[in-house]
Amino acid sequence: MKSVLLTPGGSGMAVTAIKALKQQSDVKTVATDIDELSAGLHLADTGYLVPPFDDSEYMDSILDIVSSEDIDVVIPALDPILKRFSKAHDQFADRGVTVMISDPEILAITQDKWKTYRHLVDTVPVPESWIELDDIPEGKEYFIKPREGSGSEETHHATSMEELEFYFERVEDPIVQTHLPGKEFTIDCLADTDGSLLACV
Repeated sequence: MKSVLLTPGGSGMAVTAIKALKQQSDVKTVATDIDELSAGLHLADTGYLVPPFDDSEYMDSILDIVSSEDIDVVIPALDPILKRFSKAHDQFADRGVTVMISDPEILAITQDKWKTYRHLVDTVPVPESWIELDDIPEGKEYFIKPREGSGSEETHHATSMEELEFYFERVEDPIVQTHLPGKEFTIDCLADTDGSLLACV
């Protein structure tokens, strides 16, 4: 029997993962969250209330649950906590626990849209991108968003430089890209520890 801890249990990724894991008879699921009404707390085999992510006691509470529940695998299931779990990787490894997380160096690129752009610009087609207002050419349509944002929060389509300047002052640490019209596709991938693709949705 493998024990898997997912945090926070209320995130969409955690709920989806718990439902999938519960189809396996040899997997026990444990979820944590700050909200007693979190779906994951009630879907998982066991649920725990923990302090908020930014609380100094949060990681200690997770490590205590890892020990008491004999956890084998931890799945951090929300963008804002990924770096924290990556940095704490050794604390979990010392307990014989695998954390499904990328290295801090990789997260530093993938969680910053400007660094992602710079990393990919010579490899795959990407929209033109800027982080300085003075560098942006006029006469285009633009898309502006936070460099480290997620969930489509604070994203704006600007059809002129005037609109862009308005949003540029209001979005924290923005990146501006050429607007790409058309249908949006979001792709989630799961790879194994050797980097081989296991699933793509």
